[in-house]
Amino acid sequence: MSIYLLYGEDDYLLHRYVLSLKSQYQVNNNPFGFFTYSAGVDSINAATQELMTPPMSNHDKVILLPNTSWVGAMDEQLLSLIQKAIASMHARCVLISTTPKLDNRLKSVKYLKSVATEIKEFPLISPWNTKALSQSVRTAATDLQLSLTSTAVTALVEAIGNNTRLIYSDLEKLRLFTDGQVIEASHVQSLVSGSTLTPIDLAKAILVKDLNQTFTIAQKLSDYSLKTLSTLITVYRQWFWVKMLLNEGFNHQTIAQYLNLNNPGRVYYLSQEVKTISLARLKGILSILLETELSLKQGTNCLQEQLLKLILL
Repeated sequence: MSIYLLYGEDDYLLHRYVLSLKSQYQVNNNPFGFFTYSAGVDSINAATQELMTPPMSNHDKVILLPNTSWVGAMDEQLLSLIQKAIASMHARCVLISTTPKLDNRLKSVKYLKSVATEIKEFPLISPWNTKALSQSVRTAATDLQLSLTSTAVTALVEAIGNNTRLIYSDLEKLRLFTDGQVIEASHVQSLVSGSTLTPIDLAKAILVKDLNQTFTIAQKLSDYSLKTLSTLITVYRQWFWVKMLLNEGFNHQTIAQYLNLNNPGRVYYLSQEVKTISLARLKGILSILLETELSLKQGTNCLQEQLLKLILL
C-alpha cells in the first residue's frame, strides 16, 4: 500500500514522475491495473470504492487522481469517506493524487499528508532564477543521458526559460542532431536559439507597448495560457514593487532583501526596465492580469482579448 501526494505548477515534471511510478508498479500494459478518476464529488465516491477493491491479478493496482478533489474543501461526510477508504485500502493498491497547490489549512490536506508514503513538490522555477534553471537543464540532460557543456546549458536557459516541457523536447532534438556527441552552445544556437519565445519576452513587449511583438509572442504561447499568465503576474509584481520601493527612496540592497533576490545587482537591471514606466501603469497592468487569471481558472480563455487593453493602458 502506497500513497503519493504530488503537487506543484510544473505539470510536465509532475506528469513524468507519474509515468515513472506507473512503470515502477508495472501497470503500463495491464488494462486492469490502472484507473484514473477526474475531480468531483462523484469521482470521490467511485475512487474510494476502487481503493478498497482487490486487484484482478497478482500485480499492483494504481489509482490516479489528477487535479484531485481529495485535497479541497469538503464536508465531514466526504472526509470520513476518504479516511475509511484509506484505512481499508487493499495492500496491492497504489494511490497517486496530484494538484497544482496544497492548502495546508484544510483538514483533507492535513489528513493526506499524515498518511502519505511520499509527498513531492514540482515547483515552477522563477524565470529570472538562472541558477535553478541551469540546474533544471542539467537534471533533464541527466535523465536523457546527454552531456552538455556549461555554455550549452546557458544557451538553453536563455532560449527556453522555465518551460520544462520544451527543455525536454529540445534536448531530444539535440540528441538526434548531435548523434551522441557532447552538446555544445553552437548546437543549441543552430537548433534552438531564436525559435523560442518566453512569457518574459511577452511581458517586455507589453511594457514597451509593442503591439505586433505582443500578439506574435502571445500566439506562439497560446497553448500555455495559464502558465504564461502566471509568469506575467510574477514579472509585473516584481516590477511594481521595484518601482514603488525606488520611488520611496529605498536603496538596491534593501530592495533585494525585501524581494528575496540573492543578487542585489539584479535590482539595477529591473530598475532600468521600468525606468520610464509609471507606477500607476504597472499597477493597472497587474490588476488586469489578475482579473484575467481569475477568468482563465473559471474556464474563460480571454488572455489574447486582454492584450490590447494592456497595450493601451
